[in-house]
Amino acid sequence: MNRNQSFQSGFSDFRQGSTFAQDPPHKRDVLHSPIVSSSQNFQQNNPYYPSSNSNFYKQSPYQNMNNNAHFPSQHYASAASNLNDAPVTPTQYIEKAPRKRKVCLCFTKKGCYIFLFCLLILAGALAVTGYFLWPRIPNAEFESVSVATSSDQSGNSSNVQDILQATKVQSSGAVTVPLALKIRLDNPNYIRWTFSNITVTGNIQLDSQTTFDVGNGTIYQHFSMPKRSVNNDVIIYFNFVLDSKSQNFLRAASVVQTSCTTGGPPLRFNYKAKIFIDAIKWLGIKPTISNTVSINCPTADLAKLGVQISDLLATLTGKQS
Repeated sequence: MNRNQSFQSGFSDFRQGSTFAQDPPHKRDVLHSPIVSSSQNFQQNNPYYPSSNSNFYKQSPYQNMNNNAHFPSQHYASAASNLNDAPVTPTQYIEKAPRKRKVCLCFTKKGCYIFLFCLLILAGALAVTGYFLWPRIPNAEFESVSVATSSDQSGNSSNVQDILQATKVQSSGAVTVPLALKIRLDNPNYIRWTFSNITVTGNIQLDSQTTFDVGNGTIYQHFSMPKRSVNNDVIIYFNFVLDSKSQNFLRAASVVQTSCTTGGPPLRFNYKAKIFIDAIKWLGIKPTISNTVSINCPTADLAKLGVQISDLLATLTGKQS
């Protein structure tokens, strides 16, 4: 009987419902444990086909066994088996769970959508916050100039008469006139702005290409502007200085003398203001405002104080010449 006839004979015995008293040679000891069968039930040189003398195909004593069930065709061979291939291990039949596909930044597709949604909300919040908090330069408009007195909180312990004494002018070689510059500001920002300081430098225009520095100024107390407000007046105390040691002094003195006569032309005054704002000064941001205005010499105010700028300048120009 050849191998195929033996296989058909054994399989027909199995289908006819023959029983045997002992456990089948091909069985599992525990549920999900590897299938163990005796190597004697298989041909010596081919472990995948049972030998014709084995009871491999005999039916199990369990009466309700499904006759259409198929037994696995593989088994664990003993160490003495002459096999050309390595034995099959149980781990080869373990089905691994599919790995979740990563889309971006180690997130799954759903996590990536959630991350992008949160990112859009954060970007929108930052955009709205930046729109309302972004510093906008105030609009400045020059209003008037007057002589500063001790009642103007200029911080000067001496009055104007003492400052503009002829003897002091001759000894210092400079004419210093304390002025109060009134500037109107509009606040376009959505938050209240408080100025800790405002510094101003200025010069007068001698001709289209030549200027002459005439001093600097500041405020002496903090100044606040409500949000989205207009017509906020601030007083800047400016020391108008004509120094005889400076270049182009004679030309500057001539321009000032002409302006400070009755009915004289206004001075072309260029100023640059640097603003120190409490809300943004920690960022190192100091907005600047530059402008050119025409100012009239406060001749009437000086005349009330008994001061003649033209006489003081004549003293310096005569001394220099």
